[in-house]
Amino acid sequence: MLQDLLRAFGQLSDPRVTRVLAKAIAATVALLVALVAVAAAATHWLVSTGVGWLDPLLPWFSGVGALVVAVLLTPLAAISVLGLFVDEVAAAVEAVHYPDWPPARGVGIASGFLQAARLLGLAAILNLLALPFYLFLPAANLAIYLLLNGYLLGNEYFATVAQRREPGGALRQLRRGHRFGITVAGMVLASLALVPFVNLTVPVVGTAFMVHRYARAAGRRRGG
Repeated sequence: MLQDLLRAFGQLSDPRVTRVLAKAIAATVALLVALVAVAAAATHWLVSTGVGWLDPLLPWFSGVGALVVAVLLTPLAAISVLGLFVDEVAAAVEAVHYPDWPPARGVGIASGFLQAARLLGLAAILNLLALPFYLFLPAANLAIYLLLNGYLLGNEYFATVAQRREPGGALRQLRRGHRFGITVAGMVLASLALVPFVNLTVPVVGTAFMVHRYARAAGRRRGG
């Protein structure tokens, strides 16, 4: 897995991937700004609830909660821009490392965006439900964050990459057979999403990384 991750980062020097990376960073930053603005507006709305015991806690929640929410938004942004660039990144990786593969069907921007938007909504809901655990369980919040977002990121990135070459039934079977490895790979991406500046590369690095993980999973299945 480490070798696959290093290959993914090494691909960033490929001019084809560098161009996509610039677009992905711009899209991720724009989305993060929009999401943070929404979160700030929601926090401002909660300045006073009229509930006696709750109002004194809001300033503390606004400070700590804003930091936690900012951390949570990064993997969500990484998910949402995935569908915009998956074909370009995957094709570049395959051209270098798997030139004998036949042409892929491709995901398409519209299909990829709709799929990513669906998962973005699911990820936002699940992370909001987990917010009390992030805030009040300091000994376990990181593990909860990595498990939850690792599962989401791993499954979404793997499925988006694999569906370019696998029909629906084969894709479901492949995911079932490698569920643990896919989740661990997703936890790697969720960890990268916590690192400033590196987190902006997650849509591109994550796609390249999952192409290699898919290649290993499909190769084992086919006896390769």
